[in-house]
Amino acid sequence: MAEGKNKEFTANPAVFLRNHEIARSPQYDAMAPIASSGPANIDLVPGPAPGPGRHQVAIENYDRRKHSFGARPISAYWLPAQENVTRTIQLGNAANYFFTSPLSGCLFAAYHNAAGNLVVEHTNARGDVAFVAAQLTPRLTAIFAAAANGPVRVLTPMAVPAALAVPAGPNDHVVHYPNYAWVIGGRIGGWRFRYKLSGAPALTPEL
Repeated sequence: MAEGKNKEFTANPAVFLRNHEIARSPQYDAMAPIASSGPANIDLVPGPAPGPGRHQVAIENYDRRKHSFGARPISAYWLPAQENVTRTIQLGNAANYFFTSPLSGCLFAAYHNAAGNLVVEHTNARGDVAFVAAQLTPRLTAIFAAAANGPVRVLTPMAVPAALAVPAGPNDHVVHYPNYAWVIGGRIGGWRFRYKLSGAPALTPEL
């Protein structure tokens, strides 16, 4: 029986993510899925410490676990990863938080679709440099094609190919991350996203 670390997270998400790393493998989604069609009940479950002063938490389905009296879930949008597949969901105002699987050679993006809805994307890519580029370049092309409908936020393991000839607009943020990262979202006066690099002491400024 475990309450997870939900209360600690909701008290101060930025401080929590400064001191914790998030774990959730695509393989685990098949065994213990979390609903991704809308807000889900999330449980942050303590895991092993990956280093001095750092702690690991696993994102799990709150409704599939036993909890003591008074425990509360985190209501959040959840975007799982699927190996070598692009997954997307739309974010609304039914929850204040967003989580996705850790990024390792994967692309994260937030942008507006043709209907003006905010879409978040996780394109998983596992392979050598050429394979990753072949997976991600079409997605970068499609994401920038949507730029006319609002600002674009991209966290990518590869530089945007010059051949795309679609420079980022003044309100677009495109960040190249080196190896491993986590992304969280919060809805405070509109959706905002921040990320943390593996081993980094704190979250970065807003993506």
